[in-house]
Amino acid sequence: MRRRRRGHVVSVSDAFIMDNRFLVFRGPSRGQGIGATMLGLARALSLAAGTGRHVCVSWRAFELAFVPLLSGCPSKADYFSVGTSSTGLIDSSASFELWSFGDSTPMPVVAELLGSNRSVVLMSGDGGHTSTPHERPLHFPAQPRPELIRLLSVPPRRLVVHLRVGDPGEKHRGLFGHSPQASGLLVDSLPADAYVLTDSERVHEKLCKRFACPQWGVVPHSAERAMFSGERSGGSGGQQQLQRLQTWADWWTIKSASEHVLHTPSAFSQSALRFSSATACVLRDAASLRDCTAWSSQGQALQREEQLSVELRRHSLRM
Repeated sequence: MRRRRRGHVVSVSDAFIMDNRFLVFRGPSRGQGIGATMLGLARALSLAAGTGRHVCVSWRAFELAFVPLLSGCPSKADYFSVGTSSTGLIDSSASFELWSFGDSTPMPVVAELLGSNRSVVLMSGDGGHTSTPHERPLHFPAQPRPELIRLLSVPPRRLVVHLRVGDPGEKHRGLFGHSPQASGLLVDSLPADAYVLTDSERVHEKLCKRFACPQWGVVPHSAERAMFSGERSGGSGGQQQLQRLQTWADWWTIKSASEHVLHTPSAFSQSALRFSSATACVLRDAASLRDCTAWSSQGQALQREEQLSVELRRHSLRM
């Protein structure tokens, strides 16, 4: 289908791009952490791309670390009504939720909202389930603030290893749920240039004696509510802000890996990989650890061969 505008014939997809319509992604919800909420943002970007909407982010922790690339996003006054007794959406029918658990808005309703002429549609959730293959890498809709840039590893690491141990009661703990000696196996198996991120003090103490790790050690990124608990309990606001930035630095390090990411099952690493071109391998058990480390070490061996070849050529030119 094509439509005529100012004497030119344009496709519907081109016309969508010209439209001044927005999908505002709100986070967090239902006590979810950065990983699950970023999965929701990734889904919002995919949905918006297919319906000609611009994506804006309304999420305090995200806005602390990033500056949006898009200017002209609607202000919160455009979709929030703030009264003396309550705060709510001006038009609740212009919002939807997509979750992988609990209640979600039916997809036909979502499609109707996104395809409508409503200037602002709001979305929340972790993105829900989809049978459509994930597009990688998605274009990240913001750039790091200077406060975050100062914490980032430069240049990006070749191999990033994200080891989420999680809580003892969690079912999806990957390698750490299957192998009691997981830390020892990792020490013996990981390539020497591995950069390790973890939520476990025990794993950090074991692995960071041998491999590079962030200078701040361990920061919790299991749940958004945990990142704000210090404020409610009287903790230092500056300290809490720094911890959030350190968490985002870990996330950005995964996103920016130049070649490989090895990770235990985690929404934190999975969401970062939606915006990354690095190849990924999931550490589910001891067998997958052997496969993942052998595969990631090949890149290191090739890199060494290339460096040796360059050095030999330089040496021959001097002779």
